[in-house]
Amino acid sequence: MRILQINPIAGHSSTGRTTSELDRYFWEHGHEDYVACFSGYNVREKYQIGNALDRKCHALLNRLTGYEASFSYFPTKHLISYIRKMRPDVVKLGIAHSNYLNVFQLLQFLGREDIPTVVVLNDCWYFTGKCMHYTTNQCFRWKTGCGHCPHLENGLPTLFFDRTAQMLEKKKKAFQEVPRLAVVGVSDWLVNEARQSILKDATILRRIYNWVDLKQFYPHDDQPATLADAQLEGKKVVLGVASSWKSGKGLENFLRLANDLVEDTFIVLVGSMPQDTVLPPKVVHIPETRNVEELARLYSRADVFVTFSMEETFGKVSAEALACGTPVVCFDSTASPELVGEKGGRVVSVGDYDGVRKAVEEILSLGKEAFSEACVQQARQNFCFETNAQQYLDLFEELIRCRKANDGAGA
Repeated sequence: MRILQINPIAGHSSTGRTTSELDRYFWEHGHEDYVACFSGYNVREKYQIGNALDRKCHALLNRLTGYEASFSYFPTKHLISYIRKMRPDVVKLGIAHSNYLNVFQLLQFLGREDIPTVVVLNDCWYFTGKCMHYTTNQCFRWKTGCGHCPHLENGLPTLFFDRTAQMLEKKKKAFQEVPRLAVVGVSDWLVNEARQSILKDATILRRIYNWVDLKQFYPHDDQPATLADAQLEGKKVVLGVASSWKSGKGLENFLRLANDLVEDTFIVLVGSMPQDTVLPPKVVHIPETRNVEELARLYSRADVFVTFSMEETFGKVSAEALACGTPVVCFDSTASPELVGEKGGRVVSVGDYDGVRKAVEEILSLGKEAFSEACVQQARQNFCFETNAQQYLDLFEELIRCRKANDGAGA
């Protein structure tokens, strides 16, 4: 099977690592995999889409016109020429809204050529007028038709025009023109949302979880050097992890939690921190790390992992914590509850700070050991790389076997 993955990046960041990991798995299992991206590494066969100037022009036109993923005409035309030459059996399309691709031009070609196409939902952009997330804003206009958008500043900002109604209609038309379309959501929550959207009539619509490397993320018995400081020896540790502690990640709640918990409990926050942030004595800050072993040891050292995020289409840091045997406390919002499961920690009503505090106190009182085995089992059952990567290959083969609706085939 000849596979083409399209994503803005490869080899780094969340979707970029997913792309390169699948690339390795596909080649190891006897398939040819090619990756088209704007920037990437750690893949065997790479095609670069456009250049920095193309991307800047695309970004400017996006902000001026309000249309997204609608420019980069020549880079997309060249990509289409590349696709014609390599003749893939299936195309896997990742993120499109990164100012590098004309997704409508591409989908029109894929539909016209009847190339099996798998669209992966890493956020909600593909089935909304422009929003990547909408739960916090409680805007569900995408179900009936966008327009008069109250949140134009979200995602990729729009300076002048509200094109959300036109964008949603363009997406609907583009997807309808792809005879063999599979839509993959990275969580059950996301798939259920897609079932209420313009994607509901896709040939295949299913969930394939993201994964964690269980060979690296597992319970580590020894403490990491970064937490060997005397102030944490013998203390309880509440851990939070984010690439950056910007608005929406719950920094204020963590600072409040540090003051409310008993004296022998410390908060450890991993990730970049705003320069003007003043941390209380019971909060230890560790800069963002790309060292997987160090991160796995941090998860393992913690007694409980807490996330205050209210918008997660998957929640990889929660999955990593579970794999390391650390219970998770999260809000009952979007995908977080299904990751934690029934025994992997505690799920609290959205926005209920006191509920989070009580859940943390309960887990600390019961002891991490009461949850660890269930946490690891939850991760092994749901977030195994080999299992979930194989699900992609199974999906590709199933989609390839499908035929156009007017030929009498079904999903």
